[in-house]
Amino acid sequence: MNDAVELAVAEILTIAASLDLPVEVDYPYDPDADELPMVLVDTGQEEVLEDEDMPADGWTTYWRLSPSIEVIVNRNDPMALHAELSAKWATLRQAIDDSDLLNFIREGTKPQLRKLPIVIEGKPGVAGFAVQMSMEIERD
Repeated sequence: MNDAVELAVAEILTIAASLDLPVEVDYPYDPDADELPMVLVDTGQEEVLEDEDMPADGWTTYWRLSPSIEVIVNRNDPMALHAELSAKWATLRQAIDDSDLLNFIREGTKPQLRKLPIVIEGKPGVAGFAVQMSMEIERD
């Protein structure tokens, strides 16, 4: 049976797939303009959280995940580029809201989410946004 960390990562991949674009996981390099549009999911770091008050045999129970979802598109028209990115953000935000991701969050902690623009120098018409997340998960 999958544990809570694996289920949370699977939920992030489901959220990324809601954009109806090709999704690449842990892509090793920047995509070329002819590969766009695409969604890049970085599963991020998995970090064990240590708690001084917790017995040694239980400190591996809590993990911090730091995944990100990047949406990159290529449009010649700046207005079309802006419109597509706005629509993709609205879709992604709704998919996050509709997801079960919050069910995996450790009780008493708050997940973090930050949206950042992506502008690629030297590639006019290529832009996007990144959604960086951080959350504490209680492993089963």
